[in-house]
Parts: sequence; structure tokens; C-alpha cells
Amino acid sequence: MSISIAAPRKTALPVIAAAVFAAITLPLSCSKTAPADAGDAAGGSAAVIEYTDCTGRTVRLTHETKMAAAMGSLGAVWLLAGGELYGVTRDGFEYEGWHIPEHVRSLGSLLSPDVEQIIASQADCILLSPNLSGHLALRGILDSMHIQSICFDVTSFADYLKLLRLCTAVTGRADLFEQYGSSLEQAVQQELQFAKAQVQQRRHAPTVLVLRAYAGDVRVKDSTSLAGAMLKELGCVNIADSESGLLETLSMEAILTADPEFIFAVVMGRETEKSLETLKQTIIEHPAWASLSAVKQGRFIMLPSDLYHYKPNERWAQSYHMLNSYLYAARDDA
Repeated sequence: MSISIAAPRKTALPVIAAAVFAAITLPLSCSKTAPADAGDAAGGSAAVIEYTDCTGRTVRLTHETKMAAAMGSLGAVWLLAGGELYGVTRDGFEYEGWHIPEHVRSLGSLLSPDVEQIIASQADCILLSPNLSGHLALRGILDSMHIQSICFDVTSFADYLKLLRLCTAVTGRADLFEQYGSSLEQAVQQELQFAKAQVQQRRHAPTVLVLRAYAGDVRVKDSTSLAGAMLKELGCVNIADSESGLLETLSMEAILTADPEFIFAVVMGRETEKSLETLKQTIIEHPAWASLSAVKQGRFIMLPSDLYHYKPNERWAQSYHMLNSYLYAARDDA
């Protein structure tokens, strides 16, 4: 099946002369370092890191913490921080870019992790998502097994830095926070400043529609989604933020009325061909599709899943840059 999409424009983003950013000193949210309850076997004392997650739950971690993850992207950040991963859900093995070792125990599905496998992994802490009911339902069971859990919602570069900051604090690898976190800050900020300057210069914010294609259906996503959040940071107006009905029912009439300047689509899951076919049958073959401004002007864009479905982790700057190359070079070429 062939789908016509826009190709990214090559554009040299200007270096913001004033954007010399210091290394980030992001504090652990509501966290503190406290003395351990007891010394280690050698008679010394181990640092205890106390951290309160986005759900208000506080955990106590040490360099000896055995970590598992109920989401591949969360496990990948733990590995970037130099940690040993005791278990991860199956999605962690689906994307090779996360480099999850084959010997890591599979914890079942992303939506419903296997408690027995979590226990068998011998992990004493697990990273969860606050957005998945199957994760939150585990917490009571995990508590009874004395397995701590931490919820992280990573939809922005700042969220990623918070997670990496915590993970490297636990592993004691400040050098890896610099390598995979704070060293990216200047590049990310340059992308954000460039987009801000473009919007101010044009006195107009680009309007966008974000689609997520599955094997069985196509859904509209607002600015709380991964791609949607990035586009919002780059100055875009997502039509689904004001047309909330689009989130429940995919309405071509509402899309035609809003007529967004850009349409971005991300394919989900392993069944890529089926997802593309669903996108074609549901949206692209609609009689009114060709009349949309974004389609007529070549601004229907398929975004790569590795950056906009799976979390980009150490490639956040690349993700922002790609969107900028579409949003602003495309407008100049029109």
C-alpha cells in the first residue's frame, strides 16, 4: 500500500547566541537524602534516596535497589542510567532501539503486567505508568509483597530529565545524567527558542491535527499525547484541544471545519501494515480528504514511531528538530 506523505525539509536552525545554558541541576521532586537505617556489611552507611512520585507516594531507594519496569521506555531509561534491569514488560523487547538485554525477564503485557513474573524477577522496586489502570491496580498487591513502585508519566523532555535524574541518583552515575540528560538541554532549548521566534515573526501559530493509527481504528490525540505535547511546546495549536468531541468520535466534518495547516499521524503497535491500511480506509480514502489544506499543500506527515510512539529518551533534541523542519521550513516553502 502506498501513502503519499510529506518529506522533512532540510533546514539549518539558527544558533541562538544567547542560549548558553548551564548544566541542569534538576532537583528530585519532593525528595531528600537521608541516612540508611543500618550500615552495610562492611560497617559503612549507604545513602537512602527518598522520592515522592506524581501520585503522592513516597519510596526509599538505595544503590542496592533491584529495579524492574512495567513499560519498555521506563526500563530503557534505567539502563541509560547504568542500572541492571531485573524485568520489563513485553513491549520492551519490541523496539530494538531500547537495547533491552535478552536475559531480562519478561513481565507480561504492558496493559496488564504479570504479578507472578514480577515476584519471580526478584526486583524490589518497579517503575509504573500512572496512566494505565492495570499498573495502578498492581500497587496493593506489590505492597503486600514488599515491592515498592514508582509512577512516572513521561510526555516531555522535562519529564524525561526527572526520571533520568532519579535513576542516576540511585545508580550513582552522575556522569550518565550529564551524557544522556543535561548535555542535551542546550540543543532542546535551541529548538524551542527557534519555534518561539518563528511564531512571533509570523504572528501566527500553526494549527495541527494529530492522528494515532491502530490495527483496528484511528484516533485523534490532543496535547496530552507524546507528539501532541511536543507540538504544543513548539507553539502549535492542536484542534483537538478545543474540539474535544474529536477525542471520542473521529469526525471528518469537524476536521474540515477546523481545516488544520498540518496533519501528523503516528502508527501504533507491531502490526504496522494493518495500521496503515486502517488509516487509509478510515481517513485517506474519505471523499473530503483531498480538500483539506494540509493535504493539498503536502503537509500530511507520517511521523516515525521510534520518536513519537516510543519515547525518544536520549533523542529528544532530534524529535523537536524534526518537527521544526516540518512546521517552519514547510511554511517558508509554500
